[in-house]
Amino acid sequence: MHPIILETLRRQSSYGSLREGLPGPGMSRAVANLPGSLPAVLAAALASDLERRIWVVVASDPPEAETVHSDLVTLLPDGTAALYPQREALPFEAEEHHVEVSGQRVEALESLLAGRVRVMVTTTRAVQEQERIPDELADLRMTLAVGQEIRPADLGERLQTLGFEATGLVEQVGEYAARGGIVDLF
Repeated sequence: MHPIILETLRRQSSYGSLREGLPGPGMSRAVANLPGSLPAVLAAALASDLERRIWVVVASDPPEAETVHSDLVTLLPDGTAALYPQREALPFEAEEHHVEVSGQRVEALESLLAGRVRVMVTTTRAVQEQERIPDELADLRMTLAVGQEIRPADLGERLQTLGFEATGLVEQVGEYAARGGIVDLF
């Protein structure tokens, strides 16, 4: 976290007016023409000052969203900001949606709904895309701990119920391979 950067912004009179003039629940306010990393610094300061609010930063395209997210990760405590990426294919295109992007979208929403994330960075297009959220998201999570013992066959069964595909060599997201007592997954 970089408190000097945030404190410098807080000392600006325009920041105080913006903070005091924020809209109520269900409303929005656009802020434009901020150069460089200033949008991320502003979002970080507001999120730090008003911890009971959820913030959505909408970027114009994926590279800008990734840059803003990276800045926020630097400026805010760990886990405060998440990136909600847009799909790589448009809904009317024949190309299948990328599994990794879908996973990132679900993880970001789950983190937001669980209260771990308070700043969501996304794009205009991603905001418009509908995402199916599983009713029982908790059932789709598997936590493994150091020292925990689980039979590789049982782990393989669980991974398959979670949608992983068994392969001889793991090369893509959603694949796993079991060789002897070792399970490799991505």
